[in-house]
Amino acid sequence: MRLIRKKKPEDDLPPSPDLNFDDLQNSFVLLSHFRSGSHMFKLSIAQFLGMASPPEPFNVSSGLDSGYFFDSFIDENGFDPKLMLQDGQTTLFNFITRFFAHQNSGKTPIIDLKYSQSYMLGVNHMSMNPVILEAFTEWKVPIIHLIRRDFVAQAVSHLVAIESGDYLNQRSDNRDADNGQRYWLDPHEVLKNARARKLASQTAIQQLESMEARVMTVFFEDFLSPDWTTHYRKCFRFLDKYADIPEGFNPPTTSQNSAKRVANMEEIVDFITKTDQLLFMGNT
Repeated sequence: MRLIRKKKPEDDLPPSPDLNFDDLQNSFVLLSHFRSGSHMFKLSIAQFLGMASPPEPFNVSSGLDSGYFFDSFIDENGFDPKLMLQDGQTTLFNFITRFFAHQNSGKTPIIDLKYSQSYMLGVNHMSMNPVILEAFTEWKVPIIHLIRRDFVAQAVSHLVAIESGDYLNQRSDNRDADNGQRYWLDPHEVLKNARARKLASQTAIQQLESMEARVMTVFFEDFLSPDWTTHYRKCFRFLDKYADIPEGFNPPTTSQNSAKRVANMEEIVDFITKTDQLLFMGNT
C-alpha cells in the first residue's frame, strides 16, 4: 500500500525569501486593542528610531491599497483556512518572511498587532494562547504591550469613530476633528464596550505572562503626560536602542477630542461612576 503524505502549508508556497532572525528580533511587536493610541505611539517611535511603520499586517478589512497584508498572502497562495491552522507557526513564518521582504524602505518594520488579530492562526489547544503570540515569543521578538488606562475613554473613542467615520487624524491633515457634530451614545453600550476592553487587556497580560514573553507594558496616557520623554526612553532601553528626541517634537497624529463630541457625556460619566467606577482607573 502506497502512503500519501499529507500536504503542509509550505507545500503550496514558492521558494521563501530569506528571513534573518537578527532582523526579526531587531523589530518588535506592538500589541494593543483598537483605540489605544497605537498609531500615535507607533508613528512617533518609528520616527525616533528610524524604523518603518507599515499598517497592521493582519488587518484584513483595512481597505488600504499600499502595504503587504495577511489577506494578500492568502490570495497569492490560495490557502485553505483549515490547512493554515494545521501548522500556524509555519504559516506565520512564511507570511512574516514576505512581509519583511516587501518593505521597500530598507528600514526594520514595526509589527502592529491588535488583540483580535493575534488569534488569526488559532490557539495552542493546551495553553489556549494565540499561536501568533507564542511564535513571536519563541522567536524572541520583543513585545511592547500598549494599554489605555481609561477604558471608558477608549470605548467612547471607538463608538464616536464608528458614528463619525473618523479613525485617525494625521497632524499633516490640518483638519479639526471637533467639527461641531455631536453624537448621543447609549450609556449601557459604553459600559459594555469598556468592560470588554478591560477584560481583553487582562487576558492579554495573563497570556504574555504564561508564555514568559519578553514584554514591556506601557500606558497611552503616559505618552501624553509632562514626563512623556522619559516613557519613550524606557522603551528605547527595553528595545536595546538609542535615539534622540528632537526639541519641540509633536506626535504625527492629533487628538480626536472624542468626549467633547458626545452630547450626553455627563450622563455617561454619571451612569458608569455609579455602576463600575474602576473602569475610569484602568485597573488591569
